[in-house]
Amino acid sequence: MPLRLQPLKPLLQARTLRLPLQPRISNFHTSQTRLQPRIYDSVRSTDTFHTLFLTHTTSSTPLITYWTTSYCSACRVTKPLLWRAVEKSKEEIGLVEVELDAPGDVGKLGLRYSVPPSISVLSDVGMLIERGGRFA
Repeated sequence: MPLRLQPLKPLLQARTLRLPLQPRISNFHTSQTRLQPRIYDSVRSTDTFHTLFLTHTTSSTPLITYWTTSYCSACRVTKPLLWRAVEKSKEEIGLVEVELDAPGDVGKLGLRYSVPPSISVLSDVGMLIERGGRFA
């Protein structure tokens, strides 16, 4: 018996099912995205610092800069405390350590932002938050 081919369109039309459409209510859960702090690697060049600064300025998120030197023993004590506090924060903030005595041109940043020779924490607007263990 020879195989008889039928046009595809009438075949599909004959076999379509019509289902009654009922409105369906779906419960969607939209969880709020948790704002997370960003802790960056130590800054060792002015270009890296300016990139971070501009990124946070354009996104309107604060950037906390922690100015240190390799010989500062108090900096080694306070750094973990500050890092822990920022990690626990529920705000979107940035934290970066600036090593003033790192090789390169980072020392110029200390002069530009008038960073004192003691432990210093600056916000992204250049306001001194802490100086020598006391909040300004």
